This record gives sequence, C-alpha cells and structure tokens, in this order.
Amino acid sequence: MKIMSLLSCFGRKSTNHQYEDFIDFIDMNNTDLVDVPLHIFLYERTLEKLLLSSNHIKDLPSPLFHCIQLKVLHISDNRLEHLPKAIGSLVNLVELDVSRNYLSTIDENIKNCKKLSILNLSANPISIFPIPLTQVLSLEELCLNDTQLEFIPANIGRLINLRVLELRDNKISQIPKAVSRLMQLYRLDIGQNDFIDFPTAISDLYGLHELWIDSNDIVDIPSEVSNLHELWYFDASYNRISKIDQDIQYCSKLKDLHLSFNNLKSLPNSMKHLHDLVTLKVDHNCLKQMNGIFEGLQCLEELDASYNCLETLSSTVGLMRRLITLRLDANRLTSLPTEICSCRSLRELSLRSNNLSCLPDGIGSLQNLVVLMLTQNKITNLPLSVLKLKNLNALWLSENQSKPLTPLQNDYEDETGKHILTCYLLPQREESYMEIKDRSNKPVKTNARIRFTEDSGLEEPGNLMRVPTPHPKKMRAFAKMLLERKKKNNELSSEFDKQLSAEIDNCTIIDQEAEKMEQLYQMKNCMIEPEKIYEPKVNTQRVPPPYHIAAAYSKQVTFFNNENLN
Repeated sequence: MKIMSLLSCFGRKSTNHQYEDFIDFIDMNNTDLVDVPLHIFLYERTLEKLLLSSNHIKDLPSPLFHCIQLKVLHISDNRLEHLPKAIGSLVNLVELDVSRNYLSTIDENIKNCKKLSILNLSANPISIFPIPLTQVLSLEELCLNDTQLEFIPANIGRLINLRVLELRDNKISQIPKAVSRLMQLYRLDIGQNDFIDFPTAISDLYGLHELWIDSNDIVDIPSEVSNLHELWYFDASYNRISKIDQDIQYCSKLKDLHLSFNNLKSLPNSMKHLHDLVTLKVDHNCLKQMNGIFEGLQCLEELDASYNCLETLSSTVGLMRRLITLRLDANRLTSLPTEICSCRSLRELSLRSNNLSCLPDGIGSLQNLVVLMLTQNKITNLPLSVLKLKNLNALWLSENQSKPLTPLQNDYEDETGKHILTCYLLPQREESYMEIKDRSNKPVKTNARIRFTEDSGLEEPGNLMRVPTPHPKKMRAFAKMLLERKKKNNELSSEFDKQLSAEIDNCTIIDQEAEKMEQLYQMKNCMIEPEKIYEPKVNTQRVPPPYHIAAAYSKQVTFFNNENLN
C-alpha cells in the first residue's frame, strides 16, 4: 500500500512551534494488513492513537514499542498468538484492545503499564485468569468475555478502581468474596456461565448500577439483592428462577427488569413499589396472574408477558398511563378489561393466540395505537370505535393476511343491537391453528397439518412446528463443537493419508516384484531345447500362468491370448 493512499488515515495535530504539523492518530482498520507498516514508526514521537483492528497481523514489531506517547492501541480481530514482553515499555498506554485473537497468556510486563485503564481481552483462548492483571491497579474496565475461564482468583479484589467487569460466556460457577472490595464497580456481567446460586458477594457492591446474570442455572433471587440500592438495570433471563424475594422492592431505582425464560408462577406483590420501572419482561414463564403490581408501575412503558398462563388481566392495567408496548401473546385470556382503554400512550398491543371473542367498545380511545395484533383468537367482529384509530398502520386478524390493513365493513348485530365492524377474515376460525404445550406449560403455536389427496392412505403425518432461533450461547457452543470435530477429522485424515501413502509404497514394491517375476517367466517360456527343434508341432492344451502373475496383471489380455504360450 502506498504512503499517499494512507494519508487519509492519518490525523494531523498543529503545534505552536515552527516545525511542520505532526501525526498523532492513524486509523488502518480493515485494510488487509499482514504486518504493521514500518512507515508508521516515522511518527513514533508523536503517535498517540493507533487502530489496526480487523487485519491479518500475526506479530507486533519491536519499533511499535518505541512509540512512548501511544495512549490508545486497538489490534482486535487479528492473528496474534502472544504479546511481546516489550508491551511494558508503553508507559503512557491508557486503552488496549486485543480481543478476538489467539492469545493464550498475557506477559507479566503488562504490569508496567501504570496508566492502563481499559483492557479488552475477550474472545481469546486464555482459559486461566491472567494473574499479572491483578497488579495493574489503574484498571477501570476489564473485559474477559468468551475466554474459557473457570476460576476467578481472590486477588482480583486489588483492582479497587475497577468500574466495569465483564466475564460473560465462560465456565465460571463461583465468584470470590474479594469481589465485594470493588466498591467502584458500576457494571458487572456474568451472563452465560455455570452459576447455580445467586452470588452473594454481589450484594455488597452497593454502587452497582448494571447487573447481568442471564443464561445461567440460578433458581431464585434471594433477599440479598435488596442491598443494591443503585441498581437500575437487572437481567436475569434464561435461568431457572421460580421465586423472587419480596425485598426486591428496595431496588427502588430499578428501570429495566428482565425475567424472561424462567419458571416463575407468580410475581411478588412488592414489585408494585418499583415506581421507576420502565421496562418489565416476564415472557416465557408460567404466570397465572399478575394482580396487584400494576397499580404502582405508573412509569412503565414496556410490558411483555407473552407465553404464560394468564387467564385474566387485572383492571389496574389502566393505571399505567405511560405504557407504550403491551405484549400478551400466547396466554389464555378470554376478555380484556375496559380499563385498558385508559392506556392512551399505547402504540403496540399484541394479543396473539388467546381465547378472545371480542374487544372493549372503548378501544377507539387508544388514539396513538399503531399496531394491533389479534390473530389466532375467536373474535367474531370488531367494535365500531376501531374506526377512530387514525394512527393504526397494522391490524392483523389472520396469519394468512396479505396486507397489514384490511377494509372493514359496517354491520348491525341483532343480538346486541349494536353497530359492528366485520370483514372477510371474521369470524376467526378456531381450527386454523393448533396449540401444543410443552412440559413447561408454555404454548407454542403451529400451522395446520398439510396433507395431499394421494397421501390419504399413508400414515398420519406429524405436526409441523416452528423451531425458535437458537440462543447465541448455544450457537457459539455448536460452533466450538464443529471446530473440534473439524480438528479431529483433519487429524484422522492426516493419519489416513499416511497409511494410504504407505500402502501405495507397498503396492509399488509388490508391482515391481511381480514385474520381475513376469519377465523371468517370459524368458523361461522363450527358451527352446535343441532336441525339440525338429519335433513336429502338436496341439497341446493351454496352460495358464501362475496365480500370483494372473492376479497382478489380470488386465494384460494379449499375454493370455498368446497361442504359442509354450
């Protein structure tokens, strides 16, 4: 790559001196580099920020560590297998990103980077927590996601300035008590690990604002969580939680609470005291009722309670005047309270796969409603007030609906004496879908069975089920399994190639020996004794050659067709 083509990657910084402007910033991300360009080091005295991510770099040259003014170094998504010992010479380094490489160890000289505050080592096969990191006391952000860690040492408590600690997607099952010394910790991510119990050491992190414990095997949220008074984001989805302690109410600053994909059968009534809650996700659980919590959630803007066992919806839902998104798909609701029409801020209302037969007459008061999902219910007609929904862009009544909006016709119902709305998609047919419930009592909707007339005599076909998209953790585990299998196949193929080459060599030797024997046999047959020269020719029976020659050269037809074999 020419130097002129790289000028656009360089940042210039003016000075008050009479010398020319110097370069302090170089961005060469995603430029297919195999090595670090040497001309970069012409600016070793002024370079402060160097970006080399998404390339093919395998080694870092020694001149790089002469850039003593370097503060930011990004070399993520390359092919580095080790960090040189000279890394400790970058005494002014503040941010280092070497994620998505092939690093297995971290050199101990990194402790000499006294100003290092941000370090990202994610997606490297480290497997053992780098002990030298515990001596970098200036660290404020440490990311060790997807590094195959199984153990966290106790001396991690020395990093008292740590504000962000990410340990996602590892094999950690316990956190040492020394973590409680990290009083400055703002965000902790231990999702996608092997925790069975809620780590009690977390309860002493009084200044914690964000906590991820998702995708583990935790069975309950204990009362210790009440110590996290500053917590505003809490993700405990994809666990086995069946109980939440009442003391969760003392997390009074909580704004985002994610409890999806658990085994919850009820929610504590004390959750109504979470007055600042903005997002609540409890989908894919076993909830039968949610009474008594809506009245205090007056700031709630998003509620997802899909895929539960709700049979009724509390009338207090109308108190959530700021609610924007309400999802109640795949429950057992037979009716909606009229108070839901008080949620004037509602923009999305999804009621798919329930047992609804009608909507409240005041549904037209939801003037901000944009999407109304009503598929797979038992609705026979719509109230006339639906025509007042001026902002409605999608009204889904059937899974086979081709357009988001369908023309509605005004009609009169004799039984009730009311004007109603209907269309060709109403009344909804119950047999258009099937409901299948798994062991966790979560309904899963599938299409009707498909059968052709010529297959009428065949065996009963199975149900066609839509399989949900795998979770990223499962996808990564599957990818690792495929990589290991590929390595094994490569090893087996290499062994097979060796064996095959040995067999070929043996066959070559056998062929050479067989050829020599054939030549000897032909020479023997060509020799004629003197006393037989004048003997008359007598027709004799053909004698086949020895078996080993016939087997070795069975394709030489001309040899066997020779009439004068003897």
